[in-house]
Amino acid sequence: MNNERKPVPYAFAYSFQEGMAQVIRKSGTGFINKQGELAIPCIYNIAYSFTEGLSLVIDKRGKRGFIDKTGNVVIPLKYDGLDAFSDGLAAVEQDGKWGFMDKDENLVIPAIYEHVNWFSEGLCCVYKDDKAGFIDKQGNIVVPFVYDTACDFKEGLALVNKYYEYGYIDTKGNEIIPL
Repeated sequence: MNNERKPVPYAFAYSFQEGMAQVIRKSGTGFINKQGELAIPCIYNIAYSFTEGLSLVIDKRGKRGFIDKTGNVVIPLKYDGLDAFSDGLAAVEQDGKWGFMDKDENLVIPAIYEHVNWFSEGLCCVYKDDKAGFIDKQGNIVVPFVYDTACDFKEGLALVNKYYEYGYIDTKGNEIIPL
């Protein structure tokens, strides 16, 4: 029996998403394809799973941007605050506030919110003046800012909290399971 150990090519690996898996080496984070080939070199400080064909990556300076599945930078690594795409929009921070941009870097929802979640079922929970509400992909307020906290919509309902009482609302803001 041979007791020789094969060298481990990666310090850590993640599950596949959209045909790619993040892998980590001392040099940084990259991606392998389903054939086990290193498809994107391990050069990023942090790289997140692919969503909507793009991976949010962070370089050693802490700047954020997006790469495609060939490793090409499609949105430059110049942002301090940036989050993954959901429903075609990515949260972007400008001057301490959050808004949303499209894949062409157009700011489609102004950066006026204190905190934002991801879009889910066409709506996004956003915070303004320490209260949670929901906007649509055009930035229209669909559910007013009256909740202390709120979660993303799942199966047509969102968990909301007001004064430590919890309930569920639908996508029009109607209380389905009362607070």
